[in-house]
Amino acid sequence: LCVHACKDRRAPITGKEHPMTPKGYSATQIALHWIVAILILSQYLLAEGMEEAWEVVEDGGQAVTTTGALIHIVIGAAVFLFAIWRLSLRFSRGAPGPAEGETGLQAPIAKGTHLLLYLMMLGLPVGGAAAWFLGIEAAAELHIVGKTVLMLLIVLHILGALYNQLFLKNRLIGRMMKAAD
Repeated sequence: LCVHACKDRRAPITGKEHPMTPKGYSATQIALHWIVAILILSQYLLAEGMEEAWEVVEDGGQAVTTTGALIHIVIGAAVFLFAIWRLSLRFSRGAPGPAEGETGLQAPIAKGTHLLLYLMMLGLPVGGAAAWFLGIEAAAELHIVGKTVLMLLIVLHILGALYNQLFLKNRLIGRMMKAAD
């Protein structure tokens, strides 16, 4: 039996809730979620500076870290570090089980989407750094494809949250707005 110090508060693979699965996210988990969301949005809005710097490299020029490129690098590093922090909290504290009323494929799709979002939050910064600092062209190409995949995953994530909120009426979005006790 788990007591309060139990580290495994995640729902097991069987889909049944572990007895110590938290009812909601902590204030830190919620803050990190929204900080990372804002950082990722800013990456899309401020991408032009890095794109211009990368075009110089593609044209055979030297990689010069312009202000736009530096902003992109710093934000990418922040996304990477915050994603690691988020994952460490998810493994140590746990995360709530599936939303109330989810049936069929909804829970596995949500779980898969979250897994892929985390992989992208870790992989895109690593790939971008490999492209910029090591000059690995394949990493740059994967980074470009990855940003499109990330955008599609974000859209799927938002649509899933809205579906839960508006059609299942299970107040799922509230879990990412107010910390659980």
